[in-house]
Amino acid sequence: MAIGEQTSNTRTDSERIKSIIEARLIQAPPDVKATFPPVLKQGKVLSAVVYEPEYLIVAFLTTEEENRFNEYISRQLNPLVELITTGPEKAEFRAERVRYATARSCTVVNSFSFSLGLDSTILLEDLHQIIEAANIGTISYTVPLA
Repeated sequence: MAIGEQTSNTRTDSERIKSIIEARLIQAPPDVKATFPPVLKQGKVLSAVVYEPEYLIVAFLTTEEENRFNEYISRQLNPLVELITTGPEKAEFRAERVRYATARSCTVVNSFSFSLGLDSTILLEDLHQIIEAANIGTISYTVPLA
C-alpha cells in the first residue's frame, strides 16, 4: 500500500486532492453540508488518499477508523483489505467502464467487495467489510465514505 506515491504513470498531487476536499466539502455552505453523509458533518473531517498502481481511493474516516487505518499503515498492511481487486479474484460486485456508481449500506463477508475494471468511478457510503481468515483472524472495518 503506497500512500503519496504514484498512480499508474501519472504523478498524483495529494496536496491538490486535499485542496479540492477543503474547497468543495469542508468550506461548503451550511445548506449544502446539510445534505452530506454523517462522516462529513463530524467536527474534523478526516481523509486519506490511497494510491495503488491500478486505482486511487479518497476515503473519509471516523476517528476510530482513522486509528485503525494508521495502525495498519504502520504495520505495512493494507488498511482496506479485500475492498478492491483488479485481478482474477472473485468479488461481490464488478465495475468496468462505470462512472458515478454508488454503493450504500453494504456488508461483504469473506470476499472482495469490488472487482474494479477500467475507467470506473464508485462512490462508497457505509460499506462494512468482514474477513475471517485462519492466519490473520477476523478483520472488520467500515468505510464511511470513499
